[in-house]
Amino acid sequence: MKYMSKLVMVSLLVLLVAEPAVVAKTQQRERVNLELQDVKIEDFIKMVGKVVGKNILLSQPIPGTLNFVSSTPIYKDELMDILISVLSKKGFTIIRDGSFLKIERANIAVKKNLPVGYSKDSMMRTEFITVKNENVDVIAAKVRQFLSEGGKLLTVKETNSMIVSDYPDNIAILKKVVQKVEAKSHGQKEVAFMILKNAKASRIATTVASIAKSMINQKVSSNKVDVLSDDATNTIIILASKKNIRILRPIVERLDAKDDSSIQRITVLPLKNSEAVNVVKSLTAILEKKKYAKESEKPMVSAYEELNAIVVSATEADINDIKEMIAILDIEKPQVFVQARIIELNKNMSERIGIKYGLMGGAATTGGVFS
Repeated sequence: MKYMSKLVMVSLLVLLVAEPAVVAKTQQRERVNLELQDVKIEDFIKMVGKVVGKNILLSQPIPGTLNFVSSTPIYKDELMDILISVLSKKGFTIIRDGSFLKIERANIAVKKNLPVGYSKDSMMRTEFITVKNENVDVIAAKVRQFLSEGGKLLTVKETNSMIVSDYPDNIAILKKVVQKVEAKSHGQKEVAFMILKNAKASRIATTVASIAKSMINQKVSSNKVDVLSDDATNTIIILASKKNIRILRPIVERLDAKDDSSIQRITVLPLKNSEAVNVVKSLTAILEKKKYAKESEKPMVSAYEELNAIVVSATEADINDIKEMIAILDIEKPQVFVQARIIELNKNMSERIGIKYGLMGGAATTGGVFS
């Protein structure tokens, strides 16, 4: 064969394994000694196809060489497992396509759900791995590195599980890693008591439970959060892991903060250009159009004419709005500046200083000066 000339050393020693007489001849397995040195992967594919009696379609080139020495004879049908292992390192696999085999990229085979593999033990498979004690995305980030080049891993948050498509050996490794990571991250729940100063515990408990549900994946058993309230002491009780308590504590403190946004205060806002009385009229007209839940919440504005300023009684938010209105209303008005000089001139003064060329009807001297 043409490809055989490219092999540095390939020896196939067929050894018939003696079977009991009751075993049919078709059940006899042949063993071979295999020694490969710097053999091109494409040549190895041709050789395996010839030995196992299968037509293998290679639709694209696969670069690289192979070195393999079997210290003991191997069964001839195990050559296909060796080939699949070599192909997986290059991101390829073997699929069944009718009566022949075809070499295809592993990621494409998984995506199209093609019948992958030659034997049951060497074919890629898809399995569900359920994560119990940790967020599935955290686990996936840690185990993704153990996938083969053509393997694929998807997470399902609704069930906190992973869908893994890979070779059996890799899936077995993934399962062991998941178990170890889960065991390491699994922690006991703790109880936190938070006494409220301003808000009502029963109302805050409902809000905190809703926030915890949206922020924390509680399908994971270790992430489950219980929020209770004790109205007698106005206390929030949180039963959760230490990590989740650290997440929820600042939220409870923020919800219990004193709300002073509805408290009105008085401030004086001086004007630079406009008259306070006129600005108050404009502000009053604008504020009357704004709706408030209570009449007491409505801002009050008045003019302080001595200082040409506006006195405002309102909440912090309304004061900021009124400041913006005043900045628009209190603009410098355009003015016209006229500069003039008035000079008074009489006859006596003209005689003293002299006027050229005979003004006032007098005679002019040779120098042109009236005298």
